[in-house]
Amino acid sequence: MDTQNFKVSSEKSLVEWIGKKVTGAHSGTIEVKEGNFTFENDKLLAGKFVISTKSITILDVEDAEANAQFASHLASDDFFNSDQYPDQTCRTR
Repeated sequence: MDTQNFKVSSEKSLVEWIGKKVTGAHSGTIEVKEGNFTFENDKLLAGKFVISTKSITILDVEDAEANAQFASHLASDDFFNSDQYPDQTCRTR
């Protein structure tokens, strides 16, 4: 078996997101704090990455006040609850 492990470079990695709703969509980015992936015979075996919910940016709202209000809404307990959960871990198996 050929098993390979890869560490995610937080300096070179970024999650791009798209949130859709009935009236449209928004997009942005979130920083990756850390992560790793394991492949076996060129197939993903497992992976984990941690994102910083406090780093969320909205790219498609150009008005500074509206952008800040939207970012605050995403950081609230309606979505990420960034004060209580500043980091979120995502796993695959």
